[in-house]
Amino acid sequence: MGRRRSLRRHLLVLLMAGTSVVWLGIAVATFLDARHHTAKIFDAQLVEYSEVLAAIAGHEVYEMPPGSSTPDAHHEFGQACTYQVFSLGGEPLLRSHAAPVEPLSTMDGFANVEMQGTRWRAFRHVDAGNRLILIVAHRLDEREALVRDSALRLLLPILFGLPLIGIALWVAVSRSVAPLERIAEDVRG
Repeated sequence: MGRRRSLRRHLLVLLMAGTSVVWLGIAVATFLDARHHTAKIFDAQLVEYSEVLAAIAGHEVYEMPPGSSTPDAHHEFGQACTYQVFSLGGEPLLRSHAAPVEPLSTMDGFANVEMQGTRWRAFRHVDAGNRLILIVAHRLDEREALVRDSALRLLLPILFGLPLIGIALWVAVSRSVAPLERIAEDVRG
């Protein structure tokens, strides 16, 4: 007599495979959505930084020696924001310590740029009222690491949930198939 096919095993394999495929799709969609929205939040942060910098620099920048730099503040929960302030004529007026001397971006708005071997996400804004060009930027490697870490943290419940779903499916299938297995034993017996 050939090998007996197990209805329980067959159902569990089909249900777990289907659930895993759906779960994987949900995980990928969650990761991509979290990455997209976190990047938008960081872009909004750059815009806000430029507005604050415009308000401060509009008054202070002309009281400091041209080309002055300030130390960069690092915090374990944030990312360093690098900034540059230029006159409308292109003269460097103020910059954070990590910022290169030359402008990170020459076009208004957002740009991904590479300078001196470092990739940046920069936002350039002209403050005509104060006659300033403001550039704020995040290092792309730091930004991508924060985005990736945030998105991956969202995936942890999904990864831990899959084995729990597997156990729940095993219990449900076992209970559902038990009466059929008893009937099959009676017929065989």
